[in-house]
Amino acid sequence: MAYKINKKQTGYTRSYSAPLGVDRDGDGSNISPRRLARCENMYRDYGGEGGGVIESIPGFRKIASLGKRINGIFNHKCLGKEYLLLHAGDTLYRTEISESFSDPEPVGTLTDAKSQGFSEGECFYILDTAAIYKLGGSTALEKIERGSKDIYVPTTYLDGVEYESRNLLTEAFREEFTLTDPWDSSFGTADVNYVITDPVARYCAVSGVFEGFGGQLYIPRYVKIGEVKYRVKEILSGALDGESGIYSVRIADGVEKIGEYAFRSCRGLTSVTIPDSVTEIGNGAFSGCTALSTFYLGAGLTSAGTLVLENTPKLTELNYALDENRFKLIENYGSLAQKNINYKACDRGIMLHLPVYSHAYDLTRATLDGEEIYLDPIYEKEIATGAMVFIEDYRHAFDKPVILEGNFNESSVEFSRKSTSFLDTGMGKAIGGFDAVTKCTVVERFDGRVFFAGNPDLQNAVFYSERDLGGENNPLYIGVHNYFLDGTGYYATKSMLAVRDSLAVFKSGDDGEGSIFYHKATDTQEGAITRIYPRSYVHSGTVAKGDSVSFLDDPVFISPLGLSALKEANISYERSVEVRSHNVNRDLLCEDLDGASLTVWCGYLVLGVVGKIYLADSRATFRHETGNYEYEWFILSGIGTYPGDEVLFRYSSTAPEGYDLSSTPDKEADATVYSESNGTEIVYFVYKGDKKLAVYKTEERYGGDFSPAIIYHAVGDRLFFGTECGDVCVFNNDMRGKAPDSITGDPDFDPAEYARDFGQTIHGSFYSFAGHAPRYVLQTARDSCGIPHLEKSTVKGSLAVKCRGKSRAKIHLEVGTDKRGYSELAQFSAGDIDFGELDFSVITLDGVATDTLSFREKEKRWVEKQITLYSDTFCAPIGIYSISYRYTVDGSIKQR
Repeated sequence: MAYKINKKQTGYTRSYSAPLGVDRDGDGSNISPRRLARCENMYRDYGGEGGGVIESIPGFRKIASLGKRINGIFNHKCLGKEYLLLHAGDTLYRTEISESFSDPEPVGTLTDAKSQGFSEGECFYILDTAAIYKLGGSTALEKIERGSKDIYVPTTYLDGVEYESRNLLTEAFREEFTLTDPWDSSFGTADVNYVITDPVARYCAVSGVFEGFGGQLYIPRYVKIGEVKYRVKEILSGALDGESGIYSVRIADGVEKIGEYAFRSCRGLTSVTIPDSVTEIGNGAFSGCTALSTFYLGAGLTSAGTLVLENTPKLTELNYALDENRFKLIENYGSLAQKNINYKACDRGIMLHLPVYSHAYDLTRATLDGEEIYLDPIYEKEIATGAMVFIEDYRHAFDKPVILEGNFNESSVEFSRKSTSFLDTGMGKAIGGFDAVTKCTVVERFDGRVFFAGNPDLQNAVFYSERDLGGENNPLYIGVHNYFLDGTGYYATKSMLAVRDSLAVFKSGDDGEGSIFYHKATDTQEGAITRIYPRSYVHSGTVAKGDSVSFLDDPVFISPLGLSALKEANISYERSVEVRSHNVNRDLLCEDLDGASLTVWCGYLVLGVVGKIYLADSRATFRHETGNYEYEWFILSGIGTYPGDEVLFRYSSTAPEGYDLSSTPDKEADATVYSESNGTEIVYFVYKGDKKLAVYKTEERYGGDFSPAIIYHAVGDRLFFGTECGDVCVFNNDMRGKAPDSITGDPDFDPAEYARDFGQTIHGSFYSFAGHAPRYVLQTARDSCGIPHLEKSTVKGSLAVKCRGKSRAKIHLEVGTDKRGYSELAQFSAGDIDFGELDFSVITLDGVATDTLSFREKEKRWVEKQITLYSDTFCAPIGIYSISYRYTVDGSIKQR
């Protein structure tokens, strides 16, 4: 722009219309005139008039006062409803999200600490740094203990092959076996001697027992001799003759012959079970078994020797599997017929030996096809290595699953030495798997799973949930292999974020390995762990201070540089870090960012700190001088409540009989307010000498001790926050198109007409900060009009402000220059309609009008000029479209 100074003093126009956002750089003299040096509690309402006006942010209302610090706010969709969950102190409350929130109901007890939460189906899970809790649709909050029924118990082995990882949240496990042929797993008693009878066919025979043997004797179908498996075909003649320590015998199907005198004089023997496979019993095989009282004979016997059951006085009845006709076909059946015969008896029981592959210290239960069966664990050095299970009818066991249930003991030295658990990886303190997960403070969803991190005892560990046998993600199943480590030092994991096909893990420091770690899903094609998450890229240098979120596909996080973003650099998915908040970093970097949170609301990124919100506008971006694109910003202050505040009274303009009026109606009452009934109504008044001056009760409040917002959470177009003192509030953006009670109570109110004319408007009565008058401020740049080397003078009467508001809104205007500082030039009302005074029977609502007001500002010989507009009137929002003035150039700067 070229200037020629002449006597006519050519005038120039400076206009500030539709400012982009705030720029807090320096003193405001080095910023673009299209931005504001200050913008407090004002923004662009894209749900209303959009970007053409900078206007007051709708206020917020208190929906709950819980009396204890708010540690978490969550939303939970369940049973067709959406609930707001409020963690206040050590209690979790729930209320349905609606226009008018009901009093929250307590649903359970938590730890009094900051919490994290996530949804999974109809359930909501909360971590409070000490435990995991589960909330269902209609049930109370349930604390997940180590033995909770909700914790998924994995099948660690299936038919001897590792199948699922053990679950860090429980010591319980299952192992499953499918009994294709149950006799193949028949149990054989230890301390039995065998001899090989046919090495080619791999047959063997029972030849005796170890000296001093006593107890039950189980003869299996197969036995290992050395490393070779042999079929047990017979019990040799005299093999167990005189072994009085044997008190019962059960022979597995597969043994075909019992030799002569095999069990003779086993005087402690009380019970014998012979399977269908035995075809031959030799002479005197059970003679002299004086205690024998139970004898079962299977269906396969074809030949019996003489005196098989001689001198068995207690055996009065012989149980036989078939009928009498079949019994009489047995060769020499008479040697057995000396006893009473119980035909068609049934003893098809089988004792199985099942190996235990998991490192278990306890076996608790065995089931066959869902039905509980007898279980007798086998221990070696206090570790269960096998199990004896008894099935009453082997015919029902074919191709059926047997499930063993038991427990690990991860605290034992033996277990931690032998197991493949995370305890062996050197991640830090040797804490149990349950505590490793439940003490996590960071949660993120990625790849259909839940990731947990931030355990102060395991700073570098990230755990993730596993899919159960139904193929569904199970948040209470974190397999022993389901973890990875980011870093080797003691820097905390501040947050995690799903970034397209990667999971980004943000650390509070760089120990030389990096500060941001990226992980991608990789299928392993292995049984126990089918998917892992190896590192795909590591970023060094920029560390994290707090939360992270995906802001409309822009992955952002809080760093010591402000709001930072992950930028995809090239096709290999390497990423660089960009700053998005240069325009507000002067203020933002002075905040306590360690406790800051991020949430997305109505197209804005809400960066919430204690008592303040920084709003990044997704619809207004620009290219910063660094070459990166950034957001335009707005700043909200005074976000919180005032415990102990009081109702504000003002002097009345009318008074009932017997009461006087103040000379300053609508001024705040400056004395103690009293009330009394005059017979028809309650009258409020103050004493001035002997007079009673009438006052009226307003919706406005004053006083109290400020309790700042500390937790922020957005649900759709609702932005909630919780305070130190336990109040929960919601911004009134959800009241768009809603008429206040002062209007709906009018008998002539027409809801359809109101919705038609004001469907996108938020009524002025919703512009208070929980009953308090907020302060709205808009300030232009310290503007030299592009000629900082010349003095200017304002053309008298040329300053104009195009604005809008309600009839009682007052805007204060200040003009400051480098020459004379700042002074308030005017205080004026903006707008023309007070909704509260509308008569719907006669006035058609035609929206909120705008007005352009001019001022006789005549500052002279200034180099820089700055204009400030502010308002602090209760429930009286304002909107500013433009500010403009004309000036003349006076010449070079004079010495002052």
